[in-house]
Amino acid sequence: MLARMSGAPVVPMGLWGTEAVWPRSARVPAVWNVLDPPTVRVRAGKPIRLRSANDDTAVRSVMRAIQKLLPDEPDRPRPTAEEIARTYPHGVATVAQ
Repeated sequence: MLARMSGAPVVPMGLWGTEAVWPRSARVPAVWNVLDPPTVRVRAGKPIRLRSANDDTAVRSVMRAIQKLLPDEPDRPRPTAEEIARTYPHGVATVAQ
């Protein structure tokens, strides 16, 4: 891991709502919605110095920091079927539930 080898800190970033701007199923971002733009939340955490020589341990520590930056479970809205469909890559059919 480059950050660990160089001694550079990793700044965890939590992003919420980006799928409304550029769904994985879209080939281009939805930039035309200027009258009612979607809300995207970005939170930056404190820099993390990766001290572990084990890359898996380092990645887990960064992922835990990112998870703490996301909205708490009760505050997360339940995604609609349409929102879930936007998370699939272009050309992949959704699985019926």
